Amino acid sequence: MKKDRNKFPSFYEQVKNLSKLASDVTKDFLDDKPILANKDVQENRLKICSDCDHNHEGRCTLCGCWLENKVKFSSSHCPIMKWDFNSESHN
Repeated sequence: MKKDRNKFPSFYEQVKNLSKLASDVTKDFLDDKPILANKDVQENRLKICSDCDHNHEGRCTLCGCWLENKVKFSSSHCPIMKWDFNSESHN
């Protein structure tokens, strides 16, 4: 198990990444913007992630996020910009 942990960012970095996402989702909520991406966007993101070298058993080795969950939020983005909320439709 320790070997797998070394594939991901430090615990501190993972908490920082999750906190940033939570902050962005909260801001979207307060700005009355959609919190969840539409199903097509979610499926496209997950497809991109499934083909990525940084996907390790459903987790991103760059940010540490569980991809199945990360792709759902409108304000999510890929750490290497393979997909992001600015370039997608959210209707």
